[in-house]
Amino acid sequence: MKQEGEQGKRVAENGGRKKAVLFSALAVLLVLIILLTGISAYLLNSDKVYSGISVAGVDYSGWTAERVSEDLNKRFGNMQPQSMTVAINDQSFKLDLTAVDLRYDIGSTVKRVQDYGRKGNVFERLRAIFLSWKNGVDIEVTFLVDESKLYSELEEGIKNDIQQVTQPSYSVSGEKLIVDRGKNGIFVTTQELFTLVKSKLMDGETGSVKMQAQEKEPEELDLAAIRDQIQSEVTEPTLDLKADPKGGSVVPGKAGITLDIDAAQAILKNADKQIVEIPLTVTRPKLTTEEYKSLLFRDKLSEMTTSFNASLVGRTKNVKKAADYIGTLVLMPGEKFSYNGAVGERTVERGFAYGTIYTSGGTEDGLGGGICQVSSTIYAAALRADMQINERRNHTYIVSYVPKGEDATVVWGSTDFRFTNNTDMPIRLEMSYDKSTVSAKIYGTAAKKKTVKLETNILSTVPFETVYQDDPTLAPGETKVKNNGFTGYTTETYRVVYVNGIEVSRSLENKSVYRKLDKVILQGPAVSTPSDVPTSGNPGQTGTPPDTGDPVPPAGQPQTGNSGSADTPEDEPGNTPEDESEDDGIRVNPLKPMYPEPD
Repeated sequence: MKQEGEQGKRVAENGGRKKAVLFSALAVLLVLIILLTGISAYLLNSDKVYSGISVAGVDYSGWTAERVSEDLNKRFGNMQPQSMTVAINDQSFKLDLTAVDLRYDIGSTVKRVQDYGRKGNVFERLRAIFLSWKNGVDIEVTFLVDESKLYSELEEGIKNDIQQVTQPSYSVSGEKLIVDRGKNGIFVTTQELFTLVKSKLMDGETGSVKMQAQEKEPEELDLAAIRDQIQSEVTEPTLDLKADPKGGSVVPGKAGITLDIDAAQAILKNADKQIVEIPLTVTRPKLTTEEYKSLLFRDKLSEMTTSFNASLVGRTKNVKKAADYIGTLVLMPGEKFSYNGAVGERTVERGFAYGTIYTSGGTEDGLGGGICQVSSTIYAAALRADMQINERRNHTYIVSYVPKGEDATVVWGSTDFRFTNNTDMPIRLEMSYDKSTVSAKIYGTAAKKKTVKLETNILSTVPFETVYQDDPTLAPGETKVKNNGFTGYTTETYRVVYVNGIEVSRSLENKSVYRKLDKVILQGPAVSTPSDVPTSGNPGQTGTPPDTGDPVPPAGQPQTGNSGSADTPEDEPGNTPEDESEDDGIRVNPLKPMYPEPD
């Protein structure tokens, strides 16, 4: 029993001691926590440089930012690095640091000193403070640099002092191909070197920088690619009609260039120089630009003028409107002229009026009447300029403003008048008019002293007859001429070409068939029919185009007037009985339905 009591007493004493130790440990821990918390709070809230922080070997522990800034300005404010050696493999050059505005950035350096240990969470900050206290931290002075100037200086240094690989190149000089075969060297880019040098400068290293670059050989010369780049066909001087439709803008010619690859390879194989000259085959234009300009529209190839009756207001307006739409027109060699394409559709909206036209029964007013005189005038001029005629149709009945065989009828959408510039130089068609005449002039370049004459032979004639028709609107015995008669003709026209006054060619230009049109006299109802009054007759009378106010020239004289006479329509798809109407436009009669143009 006694032993058990002593044992219990010892247990109680031991328990008391443990509790005392525990309470003491807790008290010490609490004091440490309080001390550490106070120290941490003091450190973290301090605005002074932490212990162990230095800049370029000077310890700034416990300094304020203002004091650090003052000291750095004293030490580095007036200092500027002068140069840096940039080495690439075994080659190098000096980089002028003053030229790139390299200078110490005191403000940025002070901020780095002040910020040390003040970033991150509490534990990260305390760890940084502890390491600087234990081991010390030296901060480099920060630099500022003008990056664009640094890039340029490095680019110049590489170009002037570093032997880089030179790739093959070429140029054309006169009739020679100048080939640079290239040479071995270092392959380095300015951007790659710029990145390295800038990194060193920002780390405060201004003494030197070294870089390893690859040694390379130049690429193989590609003669086929060079040929494809330089070869060209010879082009003669020409006109830029988009810039000036009247032919005032000349595009200079260019020489044609050809490279013989086999010959070039042989020359390169036997040459031991870096720069090699290779002959080219050069073909010059036949004409220089100045020669071409001097020949442009130098000669008047032909001119044709026809007359019209100015008192016929609608028809006169149409003649002038058609001439205006053509104006001054240039055709390049081989280019075709289209009358319908140049004049366009004949509508009231485009300024055309009503004028006299031919119909199957005689004459009447139609929209655009009269424009065939312009197409015929141009046709006559084109013949005399010895142009190639592509499309031409004669009128159904004869006209008086041009000789037989020299007229050209047109109809929008159906029948056109077209010719081709068959010379080696551009030609210019100029239309003009005055009160009662319209003219077509063709300018170009005459290679020879050439003239063209037209000879027309009448193969046959068909006289018209006089026909009487009753008209109940007339008084008994009263008569009225409805339309005059036209004699029908079949003609052949020859184009005769003379050079220096000597005939060099004679060719059939066209065969024209003009139909006859009987003269129609309207008469009032007869009280009685006299036995001696003919109902038709005078078959031997030859007749002339209808008298609409224009003078008819005497026999044997060129017919260059009387455009008031009803000229044939534009639309002469064929001189057949079932399609014998033709006009200078669209036939319109307010008392009849409109006749559609044949399309």
